[in-house]
Amino acid sequence: MTPTILLIIMLFGLSFLLAFAYNDYRKKRPLTRYPFVTFMVPTWNDGPMLKDTIESIFDSYPKNKLELIVINDNSPDNTSQILKQLQKKYKFIVITNKTNIGKVKAMNKAARKAKGEIIFNVDSDLIVNKKAVEDMMARLLNPKVGGVSARYRPRNKGFLAFMQSIEYGLSGIIAIAHNPYSSFFMWGGCMAIKKTALKQIGYFTEEAWIEDIDAALKLNGKGWKVQQTPYLVKTYVPGTVFSWWKQKVRWGGGAFQAILRHNPSFLTNPVTMFITFVLLLFWIAFGFAVSSIMNGGLVVDLVLVIWISIVYPLFWTPFIIANCGRELRRKPYYILNIFPFAFIYMPAIIVAGTYGTLKATYKLLAYGDKERVWFNEED
Repeated sequence: MTPTILLIIMLFGLSFLLAFAYNDYRKKRPLTRYPFVTFMVPTWNDGPMLKDTIESIFDSYPKNKLELIVINDNSPDNTSQILKQLQKKYKFIVITNKTNIGKVKAMNKAARKAKGEIIFNVDSDLIVNKKAVEDMMARLLNPKVGGVSARYRPRNKGFLAFMQSIEYGLSGIIAIAHNPYSSFFMWGGCMAIKKTALKQIGYFTEEAWIEDIDAALKLNGKGWKVQQTPYLVKTYVPGTVFSWWKQKVRWGGGAFQAILRHNPSFLTNPVTMFITFVLLLFWIAFGFAVSSIMNGGLVVDLVLVIWISIVYPLFWTPFIIANCGRELRRKPYYILNIFPFAFIYMPAIIVAGTYGTLKATYKLLAYGDKERVWFNEED
């Protein structure tokens, strides 16, 4: 009956997690003033998407309170021409790199030139909105908060995109549950950091495999709080299994690298340790159940089969409901996605993340600290 006992403890922990997230969502945070914000958009070969991104920025924040810097990282497509056309309608700065220097170096280049008290990074295929931006600014008015980000909702359609939408819902609830203390990660495609805090952490780490978790842990290490807004922003997510695999491997390896570098910030966060404990109980219980069935248990098999086939996928139900409530009202059968998510998608994430961690370990051993590079397109 070990899995049942662990399940009870785990569900008790899950209820606290959801309560933390809901309590933060209910809090009202009026935006008492509009701080001057520098939005920066690093772009490479995303010319056709820039119009929607730039329009969304100007639609989401007062024009007299924002500065926009677009960094064209030597794009070979028609990005330059599109930016020139957009400058006829919107006032913004374009930095054109003569060579491709990479996203993080481009971000640091713009951040050092920025005039805003808030540095707001936006991916070039992402659409922000007024609710998300204003909630992020309201949180940053708190003198203890150094960085805030917003999670994604996929712009593209399809089964793989929908699975990622549920995954982001899970990650979003976990992140929001951290808000009373401080989160250990941010969504790099839509994150805002106080310039004073960004200077204090030495800007974004250019040799980091993923700059967002690295920045969040550095902010925590300097005593700043990191929070997440519950409001979503739209972006494109990997549309093929191959591109999805590459992203998850990089995310898994990058998270491992960041935690190794800044482990005190991770290990001293009580919310992180609590959530890690809850998820660990979940996987231990699942492992017990699978092991017992494979070893030919008798009477207890019925309980374990129920656990694996019903209780295990039910664990993910709150995250599906939280992420696609509108779709469920129109299409109740969407709830059945709980089964492919539980039995196919989550195990695939674990495999990709494990491979990424092993790959990161190899690179940590093979290269010196400052020689280490990102996972690149060839990895």
